[in-house]
Amino acid sequence: MMRRNSIFSAGLFVFYLLGTTSCIPEFDIDIINNKEEKITCKLDGADFAADNNESMLDLVKGELIEKEQYFLLTVYGAELQDNGGAKAVGFKIGGSSIEELQAGNVYDSWEELESSPGNFVGAMGAVEERPSVQSDESIYKAGSNHTKEITLEITAVDHEAQTFSGIFSFEALDDEKGLRISVTEGKFEDVKWKK
Repeated sequence: MMRRNSIFSAGLFVFYLLGTTSCIPEFDIDIINNKEEKITCKLDGADFAADNNESMLDLVKGELIEKEQYFLLTVYGAELQDNGGAKAVGFKIGGSSIEELQAGNVYDSWEELESSPGNFVGAMGAVEERPSVQSDESIYKAGSNHTKEITLEITAVDHEAQTFSGIFSFEALDDEKGLRISVTEGKFEDVKWKK
């Protein structure tokens, strides 16, 4: 585990959510983190887990962008592989105001706002695998924006603490490689968003 941590902390892993919106910013690694944030799911039946409580590294991130009458919340997590590579799973939620993010909300589409081109409402998911945490090349980069198949439900929100939890599943397609990846049994817990 220490070998993987030192390799990852020395490198920089960039995870991009696909689609017509901007990419996720660089996945900056914070050292020494005791938060309980985690993202788990199955990628084509194989277990995926990104857990801030199991590592000295901050492998789960939530980033909030707020504009006038629009918000974009991006969440992503990385799992380091024994071979030196990494996988990442994430999603975006867009809407009018972060205050509308409530337990019980279910998102099943990702649509551009007619009144505000370049801004989206709903949710989209993505998954990426890289051969090395220091590589700029991907083995695959797949998003639900190509399949239009996603379900994401918010199960808990604390606006004061800026944390939320939920469940998700989606079908992701790497349209360049023609590769389809099924993301099932997705769960995120106590993810904190930062502006």
